[in-house]
Amino acid sequence: MSLIDEEGRELPSFEAAFKEAVIAARAIMGNEVASGYLCLDCHIEIVDSYGTTLAAVPFAEALTIQP
Repeated sequence: MSLIDEEGRELPSFEAAFKEAVIAARAIMGNEVASGYLCLDCHIEIVDSYGTTLAAVPFAEALTIQP
């Protein structure tokens, strides 16, 4: 499943965008876990104002999984 944020957010730097993507991924995963589902293969893409993908933040890399 793919969700697209049509409005997006402008942030002052790539680093700020990356941090926000990690926070958003964790929030989405929290909601997924609460409903009994978790997609570790999902990711959030960081794009510039032209729609060019600058990076992808995999959900699995937005947290530490411990046994």
